[in-house]
Amino acid sequence: MNLLETNQLPSSLISRTRHALSSGALVSIPTQSVQIRDHELPFVLRVLSRNKERQAAATLTADGSAPTGKTNPFLPYEQDLYVGHFNDNYVCLLNKFNVVPNHFLIVTATYQEQNQLLTPQDFEVSLQVLKELPGLVFFNGGKLAGASQKHKHLQAIPFSEASAPEFPDRLLVCPLYDVLTQTSSQQVQSPELPFLHRLKVDYSPDPDALHQTYLQWVQELGIANDPQSLPGAYNLLLTREWFMIVPRKQEHFAGMSVNALGFAGTLLARTPEQLQQIQETGPLHLLSRVTFPQQPG
Repeated sequence: MNLLETNQLPSSLISRTRHALSSGALVSIPTQSVQIRDHELPFVLRVLSRNKERQAAATLTADGSAPTGKTNPFLPYEQDLYVGHFNDNYVCLLNKFNVVPNHFLIVTATYQEQNQLLTPQDFEVSLQVLKELPGLVFFNGGKLAGASQKHKHLQAIPFSEASAPEFPDRLLVCPLYDVLTQTSSQQVQSPELPFLHRLKVDYSPDPDALHQTYLQWVQELGIANDPQSLPGAYNLLLTREWFMIVPRKQEHFAGMSVNALGFAGTLLARTPEQLQQIQETGPLHLLSRVTFPQQPG
């Protein structure tokens, strides 16, 4: 077991990504990006490059992890994708099929169900990641939220900074970052978003407190009746500045799959036709169709 030491994660991600690319274990899916605004909100739309569409469509899943199959890609995992252990209970793996560079997975070392409620330990390791590097940690809770694997895994994409310019630009990964950060810390939802959600800015970076907020929200939003019940579908997003949960009613709209990254402001189109449809209808319309209406207040 390679235990990741404090502050080792950024350099380990960079070096392991280079290794995995050279070995062929890591498959980077080429895309073209378009930046648009919808009701003054920024979005980044990515479309698969034409010459790779057929290959990508056969491999890329809704949440960017390995394709759904009878085997578990996380037990055993590919050694070339292994970055290290966060602790005895969580493994850091590179996302095999990535659209954004340095996209990685936070995987339970032993099998746990993806559709179970998150634990304080899940929040602890997520906060550990964000302490070491700025970025977005997200979770696709259930198939309708874009999850393709049954083995529990959170995901993360680091943001570039002076010490790690190799990482992607924050506003290309999470275009809505600043909009959400500007929400009052007294509010529990953003007035800019038309779909049902909960949002907390300047949350307490304590895993137990964050877990309690999470449990409160999943009950308020009707995702789970109590902490012991099996939850409905939802997406979770966590940065250093804010924490958000979005309940889901469906995975697709007009053939396009939406996962947690959609609520960060990035959407993936597989074809130019899908890209055109998103541009014409607007990203907010797409997100509204896979979620529930916002509640007054």
